[in-house]
Amino acid sequence: MDIIFVVLIFVAVACLGYLIYSAVKPKESTREQYAFKCLAAIVVLASLLIKTLSSKQGVIDQVVSLVAKIFGVVLAPPDPVPVSEQILMVILQDLLCFNFSIA
Repeated sequence: MDIIFVVLIFVAVACLGYLIYSAVKPKESTREQYAFKCLAAIVVLASLLIKTLSSKQGVIDQVVSLVAKIFGVVLAPPDPVPVSEQILMVILQDLLCFNFSIA
């Protein structure tokens, strides 16, 4: 298991959680502060996307492999990531960036 993937997952969850928390709490931050929070979330998700596209496993397969490794379970080697899943990840990243840009 790649340590980069584990770090990116934790940072992505933390960034998105903080972004949601700051969007829900009373408005104490400015638009610029919210924009930098969105930028941090987009950068982390884009890094996760690049890591996933360059690896031989999808995100779900990597998470399952990580959990199996923690519990000591041996799994069969996963299938390579289909092209349709890679295209879907790029489209979702583009939609996320577009959504944050108009917010």
